Amino acid sequence: MTPVTDRSTRGRCSAAAASRKLAPSESETESERLGRELRLEHVQIREIVGMMRRLIEERGDLAGAKALFGGLARRWDAHVEREVRELTKRSGS
Repeated sequence: MTPVTDRSTRGRCSAAAASRKLAPSESETESERLGRELRLEHVQIREIVGMMRRLIEERGDLAGAKALFGGLARRWDAHVEREVRELTKRSGS
C-alpha cells in the first residue's frame, strides 16, 4: 500500500476513525469498524516484533525469538490477505 503522508484516504482500505481508538464504538460505520480492526492487527503485529526484539537484545534468547517466527508469519500473511481482499472489494464496487 502507498504510505499516506497527508492523512487522506489515498492508498488505504478505509478512512481512519476520528478518535483512532481500538475499542469498538456503538455508532461506528462498517468502514470505521474495518479501519479499527486493521489498526488493531497492526498493533498486534508490532507487539510480536517488539517481543522478539526484546528477547534477542535484552536476553540474548534467539531460540525464544525463533519460536515466535511462525506465529508472526501466519499473522502477517492473514493480515495482508485481508487488506488485499478488502481493498479489492472496495475498488470493485
